Order: sequence, then C-alpha cells, then structure tokens
Amino acid sequence: MFGKLSERLNPLQKFLIRNFDLLPLPDIASFLRVSPDTISRMYKDLGLPHARTMDRNRAFPLIVRRNHDILTHESIARLLSMSGADYEKALQEMDFLAVKVGAKPDDIRDLNADEFDEANCASFKEYTADLFKDWDSWEKPFSFLSEFHEPDNLPTDNSRDLYPPLRMMYSYYASHGDFLLTGEDFYSDGILSRLRNRGVNSGWLPVLFRDIAPSAVFPEFGKNHHIRIENMRKQVEKALKYGIKLFVYINEPRFMPAEFFEKYPQAKGMVSLDHPNHYGLCTSSQMVRQWINEASEYLFTQVPDIGGVLIISASEYRTNCFSHVCQTTCPICQSRGIPNVLADAANIVAEAAQAVKSNARVIQWLWGWDFILPLHKVKDALSALHPNVEVMVDWARHYEVDIHGVKSELIEYTIAHMSPSNFAREIIDAAKKQGRRVHAKCSIVTTVEANALPYIPVITNIERLFSEMRDLQLDGMLGCWIFGAYPGRNMEMLAYSCEDKPAHAMAVKYYGSGADEALEAWGLFTQGLKKLPHSLGVLYHSALNSGPGIKFSLEPEPWRHGMVAMASERIDEITQPFGPEIVIKSFREAAKCFTDGITHLKKAIQKSDKPEFHNENTKDLGICRVYLTHLLTAANYTEYVILRNKFISDSSDIPNRVRLTEILRNEYDNARDMLSLCAHDSRIGYEGAIGYFYTPSEIIEKMYDIAVTLKVLEA
Repeated sequence: MFGKLSERLNPLQKFLIRNFDLLPLPDIASFLRVSPDTISRMYKDLGLPHARTMDRNRAFPLIVRRNHDILTHESIARLLSMSGADYEKALQEMDFLAVKVGAKPDDIRDLNADEFDEANCASFKEYTADLFKDWDSWEKPFSFLSEFHEPDNLPTDNSRDLYPPLRMMYSYYASHGDFLLTGEDFYSDGILSRLRNRGVNSGWLPVLFRDIAPSAVFPEFGKNHHIRIENMRKQVEKALKYGIKLFVYINEPRFMPAEFFEKYPQAKGMVSLDHPNHYGLCTSSQMVRQWINEASEYLFTQVPDIGGVLIISASEYRTNCFSHVCQTTCPICQSRGIPNVLADAANIVAEAAQAVKSNARVIQWLWGWDFILPLHKVKDALSALHPNVEVMVDWARHYEVDIHGVKSELIEYTIAHMSPSNFAREIIDAAKKQGRRVHAKCSIVTTVEANALPYIPVITNIERLFSEMRDLQLDGMLGCWIFGAYPGRNMEMLAYSCEDKPAHAMAVKYYGSGADEALEAWGLFTQGLKKLPHSLGVLYHSALNSGPGIKFSLEPEPWRHGMVAMASERIDEITQPFGPEIVIKSFREAAKCFTDGITHLKKAIQKSDKPEFHNENTKDLGICRVYLTHLLTAANYTEYVILRNKFISDSSDIPNRVRLTEILRNEYDNARDMLSLCAHDSRIGYEGAIGYFYTPSEIIEKMYDIAVTLKVLEA
C-alpha cells in the first residue's frame, strides 16, 4: 500500500520537517551549528519544498508546540534567540501555554547534525513527493489574517434595537504578545468593521496595571507605560468610530517573586501554591489598595473613552489571598472573609472611577467564585460589591448533562447547551434583586468543544440562547473568550437578534431556496455537539482538538498530557466519569449526526439560488467536514491507545492487532481528507493562543508515521 518505507524519523529529521516552514534557514543552521548550505542539502534530501517562513511573534506558540517533544525548553529558547527567563515568562503569560503543552519526555537530548540518516530521508522524500506536489497552491498558515486588513463591506442596519444591550466579543486578529508595547493593530479596521456589521458593540483588551500606569507606591511598575497607554488610546478611539467601546480585562493584582517583598514586606500576602517563591500582593494591604486605585485613576483619566473594566478575581492566575483556597495563611484576609477579599479589586476600581467622574463601567466576572464558596454564599457575597459594580455570570456553569445514563456537570463554556444552569439562574436573580446590571458569559462561535476551528454552525442553537437571555432580561453578554471570536455567521446572529426567527432569516440570506436544508443541517450539528461526553477531562485532554495532527505511536508516551493542545494517553483518567467505552461511543454518535448534517448542507448548497455566497457556503461545508474528522479522530485515538497498550502486553493477540490496523487505516484516510481541506483554508487548525493545533506539513508527518506503523503491524 505504501511502497518501501524505512524506520521512523529520528529527532533531527523531525526537527527539520517541523521547522522548515517556520523559521528562516540561516536560523536553523545557526541553531544546529552548521552552514546554511548544509541545511539546504538536508532539506533537499528530505524532499521539503521551498517555504515562506512565518512571523516569529505570531508563530511563537506554534514553534513551542511543534518542538515540544524533541527539544528542551533551553534549546527552544536558543532557537528563538530568547533568554531563558524571557522564554519562561512568555510560556506563563501567553494564556498558560506551558500548561497547554504540558510535560516533556524524559529522554530529550541535544540534536546532533551528524545524525542525519540519508536512508530515512530518501524514504520520506519518496513517500511525500505526491503530497507536497501542490505546495505552492496551499494557503500558508496565518495567511487568512490578511483579509482583516481591509474594512468589511457587508451591508448593515445599525438602527435596529439589537439584543442584549451590551454585546461584547474579542479580536480574532489579535496575537498574544505584549501588543500595547509593540503597537500591534489589535483591533484592526477589518476586525472592527466586521464586529460592527455583525451586531457587536463592545470588545476587550487584556492588560496588566503594572504595565500601563506609573506608580508612586511601587516605582518598579510602569516601565514603558507611556507607550502602552498611547497605543491603548489609539485603539479605543479607533473602535469608537465603529460604534464599539473597548473594555480592559484584568486579573489583578498578580503574585510577585519573594525578592519583591524584601522591599515591601507590608504588601506580602499568601504564598502561591503553584510557585512557592511567589507571594500575593495582599488586597487588605493599604499599599496594594493605593496602587490599584492610582493605576485605575490613571487609566480612566488617560483613556477617558474606555468603556469599562472587566475583572476576574478567582481565575487561573492567583490574584488575592483567597485565590483557589477556602482558607488562607494571610491573617488579615482570613479575618475579613472571602466575599470582601474577592470583591476588593472591583470595589477599588469602581471607587476610582467614581472619584474621577469616569463613565467607565466596572464588571465583576464571577468565574471561579464557586470553587471557593458554595452557591448560597456566592449569592450572599454579591452584597460585598460596590453598588456601581455590575455582575457577569457563567451561563452554563454547573449545567447537568446525562450521557448514556452517566451524569456530569458542565464547568466550562459550551455551544451545545444553551439553557442557563440553575446556578446561573440563582445568581442572576440575586444580582437583579440588588439592582445590579447582569451579563452572561456564554459562547456563540466556538469553545473547547471545537477550538481548532473558526466556528461550528449551530445557528439554531444560538437563536435559542438569545430567547433564553431575553426571558431573563439580561443586560449584556460576553460571547467568546480569547478563542471563539471569528467574525462569521455565528456572530452575525447578533445582527438578527431582533428578528422573530433569526436562524431562518440567516438561512434565507445565505441559501435562499435551500434554507430548509440548512436549518436541518444546523439542527443536526447541534444534536451532535450535545452527544459529546462533556467533562473537563474529555474537553481539555482528549484528542478532540489536537487529533488531526496527533501521532498514533506504537510506543507509550506517558508524558503526553497537555491541556487542549497535547492529547493525553491517560485514557482511563481523562474519560471519567464516563469511562472509555462511553466516550468512544459518544464521539462516534456525534460523528453520525455531523455526517447526516453534512448531507443536508450539501443539499442546501445544491438548492441555493444565492450564487454570491456559493464560495463561502462551500468553505462552510469544509469546516463541517473538518469537525467530522475531529470527532472520528478523537474516537480513534481513544480506542487506539487502549488497544495499543494491550498489544504491548500481548502482541500475539491477533484480533487486537487486526483492530489496531483497522483504526490506523481509517485514521490514515481521515488525515488524507484533512490535508486536502486545511491546505486550502488556513483558518482550519488555528487558535490565537495555540497558534495552530496542526498544520498541513504536520499532517503529512502523521501520515508517514501511520504508514511506518502499519508496516510494523502488518509484518
């Protein structure tokens, strides 16, 4: 089937294959301490095509992930010409990239250019010749971003009374570096016009107070603040031209290293449970409270048109002496109580806004409060907030699902289940009784259920969300996180929110005579997502997102256990509370729904009398086909790891060997289909904080690995 194949690629060859289209050839040569001509010869021997390299800042997380299992952190830092300290800082601050890629193998060693195996290279070159032949016609990673340079010409009617009043989304164009310092066009004209035309009226920017404001309390803070604040002002003023108000999002105050508190012992709070050399800036300390106040006042006076501040005080980042704990070692905070400490940051910011007569709104996002307090106490804790503070609740948090008789609770965001949880309902009711504005954190584009894609078209489900929100008379919504912000059809539902049947209106717009078929497809996609085995283990650690690019190894990889980006081999652990059999069955049932939905979507395209949308509809169909592959791969990988482990224990089990072969052949077909799809749509596999979950060249490496593995199994 696959011709003559040699052994697996060695680490050096993997390194060259994974980086030839990422970094300039001279950089690769310098890293390996050989001449550029030597690298050029190696590329030729591997059959690698000439590549246009990527923007290093934009591709940083992709470079980290691609090299994760073959280079040490020190080596990746050197590859990127970064100091070890700067590299580690970037891993932590780029939305927990270090956690997303997880641990490394124990046997990584430095690469040696002398280990170039020409026999393996010839095998890879022969195998991939046909796969790379149309390389020049591929959409290169990140190339889709160019469409966001120019304003969108989509006709829009901004006079309609859309719902809810506050409709907040993020910038799909954004990178995850220090954008205010570099001057990145975080909200480009292309993005802002698309957001406006899809009914969005607000956005947000992640910032650190220590970066955007000088401090009389902590003079160490505020380096280059004038550059950042000027760039923020430009972004805010430009957004207003499109009718969009920008908010800043803060996790403050962040923990600091122990050395910082040698100078400021009175500001020292609880020790970090994650980083023992770090301590909190205690919000009960007058120094810390003064610093938050001065930073807030500086923000409101220097950027007077800022829409407001969105605050998390119990997030992944530890930001106070009760972060993630019910008991603190800080005696002052312990005596003040959890509600007062969790409310500190929002209250200080609200008081600062009031003092300088700013119209900026202050929204306390309640994410994580229920990890520290039981529900009835979360409701009671709202009274600790300043009267001007608004509340945002996670819409589906603690929503109960039943998968084949096994119950589980949703903790993260979902586009499958659009009704509010009882937990959310009680919080909304309690906040409204206090006279507060209430907003929902929900998702209308995509989530960890499908992070590797720009969206999943569950349009009829979004219609249901709007209906539920209207019934509860919410004041606003944040419809995405740093992912789930693609300004496409899902988001456009906001612009149709005043219609009686917004999903039908969208179907008619894009499919005309095929509208009914489109509605049927969207309904089946929703059914498919509801069959997913919703648990943190499955959503974050299965192959659901990374699957199309993941290797199916015959050798155990116990280190593999990242969050979202690196699928885990700890199958029994991550599939709880359902267990592997139910998870595999659920993935395959979801795939069946998508298969049926795709059939209807094809009919919608065939029946459509809207030729102006034909190309867009065809690409939309491609997105749905890709997600079908994700579901099949997630099922395959889960089953494969279980059977592979049995094979290692007993290679004489013929039925097991046969099933492993069947899975690999099926996965090979999935990978081949994925290659044709993602090579011609660079949105596929992309997510800003990850870079890409997979790219076409990685899928080719996967296909080669499968071919070699099949050779072993079929020997």
